[in-house]
Amino acid sequence: MSVDEYEDVIDPSFDPITFSNDLLLATNSTPNELDLSTSIKRINFDIQNIDLQLDKISGEEHENLVQEIHQDVNSKQLLSQLSEPLNHINTSFQRLDKDLIKPYNDSIKLQDALKKIHSTAYLLRGVETFTQIIEQIEEISNSKNFDSTILKNNKTLLKLSNLYQNLQSHIDENSNLKSLKIIRDYETIAKSRKNHLIDLLINFIKQINEKTKLNENELSTLLQSLYILDSKSLIGTISSIINVNITVSSNLLIRSLNSPRSFDSTFKEVSNKGLLISKISQSLSVLKINEDKSLLNFILAQLELIDLLSTFWRDIAKNFGKKFKETYNKNTSVGKLLAQNKSQFKKSIHDAVINSDVLGKFDENSIELRMMINSVSALDK
Repeated sequence: MSVDEYEDVIDPSFDPITFSNDLLLATNSTPNELDLSTSIKRINFDIQNIDLQLDKISGEEHENLVQEIHQDVNSKQLLSQLSEPLNHINTSFQRLDKDLIKPYNDSIKLQDALKKIHSTAYLLRGVETFTQIIEQIEEISNSKNFDSTILKNNKTLLKLSNLYQNLQSHIDENSNLKSLKIIRDYETIAKSRKNHLIDLLINFIKQINEKTKLNENELSTLLQSLYILDSKSLIGTISSIINVNITVSSNLLIRSLNSPRSFDSTFKEVSNKGLLISKISQSLSVLKINEDKSLLNFILAQLELIDLLSTFWRDIAKNFGKKFKETYNKNTSVGKLLAQNKSQFKKSIHDAVINSDVLGKFDENSIELRMMINSVSALDK
């Protein structure tokens, strides 16, 4: 037998007890008798065989054995020489681990903990600011007769509008606040109440007419508050006011053609509507979005208009001029009456346009006045 046949015996996992048990089972086939001699003989045989193999290897491979022995001795000597430096390195590493690596790892853990503490503190500060804002909103919103009084109190209306804006800005700048259910829940409530206030403002501003008693400060507050709450709603509201007054004024003038004697009073009524547009423009012009841009500039840019009052008169001139020409040419009796009062007619137009401009920009050469005079040019034929 060769040495290769003893691989199981020289394997590091070799278990003598298991080997002995397997050997006894292999050499005993009778269940009532235990034969130990055969197993012992086999073991002795294997021992003798291994001794023979070793003698053979030592005889035939003695040079290699000697070389291996020398190499083993040299390795042990080298290991002995390296032992002290290795011990020194190991000691240095242990000191390094103790004095540097472990403190560093501890500092990383502390830093992570500190970040979490800072995040928590930052979140709590955000919640505190949020709470302070909503407390002020709730105090105003829950006041007695809120709907009927809020629009009459300029200071409170502007404060509430700014609070809603501050609340939204605070949430937008601190998105982590939405991780809290209380924030998400109240955001829905605040949005509903804000929209209600916007509706109140829109409805009130749209109902403003030439007879509404509002000073410049009150009008400015209403417009500014709506801009703060929702700039798009302000744009739509101003556009609606312009269009409604153009339509109403055009219809008033067209109806007055059947009663020329009421023409002067009708133009005064239309002039007052123009005056309302002019006052709105004035209020918008003094409200600043930034150092270089007023709220009026913003509205005009969004509506793609040059001037609100100018648009008012130009559109009336187009609507009225077409109908005036038709009426003048078709109705002889009305046409004669209009022609007889041509001077007074044009004076009414002149006074209506000039007096509608609270800022005093209109004069005799204003295109708005020329367009309105030209709308009744049929009188000159």
